Amino acid sequence: MRRAWLFCVGIVLGLAAEIILWNGPDLYAFADSWHSAAFTRIVGVGVIVEGGLSALGAAVCLGRAIFPLTSAPTQSGTAVPGPAPAAVGGGPVLPIFGVLFLLAAVGPLGQARDESEKLEVMDSMPGKWGADLVDDFRRHERTERTFGVLWLVVGGALLGTPLFLKPRAWQLGWRINGVGCVIAVGGLLLSGIGAFVCFANGLAMEGASKDLNYAGYLGVLAGAIAAVVGSIVAVLGKSNP
Repeated sequence: MRRAWLFCVGIVLGLAAEIILWNGPDLYAFADSWHSAAFTRIVGVGVIVEGGLSALGAAVCLGRAIFPLTSAPTQSGTAVPGPAPAAVGGGPVLPIFGVLFLLAAVGPLGQARDESEKLEVMDSMPGKWGADLVDDFRRHERTERTFGVLWLVVGGALLGTPLFLKPRAWQLGWRINGVGCVIAVGGLLLSGIGAFVCFANGLAMEGASKDLNYAGYLGVLAGAIAAVVGSIVAVLGKSNP
């Protein structure tokens, strides 16, 4: 039952991570008329970071579901007794993490290809398109290609970790700190609430509130910070025996 639960959670987190990372360029370049471009870009980066953390959580859950974490055996083949036995297993966590980034790279690279084709059409008809419009397309194309290449580099490096790291490292073969997981999940939920507030406020159309929108952005940022802190504690913090 526990392995089935981990597998389901891993699939949900993986889908959420793919959606966020796939649309990374749009989140990074997002802007509205109420707030500065720098502020909305920071919010977008926070969401992208949460997408990466969701991918890590998905990799941990799927890895544990495939190869559950066990106590290290003694020479006689029995589990090590005591309050803090060594842990082994955990599955290919970092390689799965890398695969998720490689899959997500299809989105930005595909968007960059589409933008490039549009630019070719614009270049073939000089003078018909405004300079600002062409520059905007070129900027989007560069951003999308940069994200696509970045996801490929990160994904390839993580996929190759078994070649230069010990199994315990690329499997994250130790028990994850429960307190850190709770903090990380709480941060993701807080960001989700902040995003919902922004979405609901936008549906109000003429009745939308700038202050409510700002509060939603702050919720997204605070949640991203909490998710980062919680993830660090979860992975690096010592778990209770």
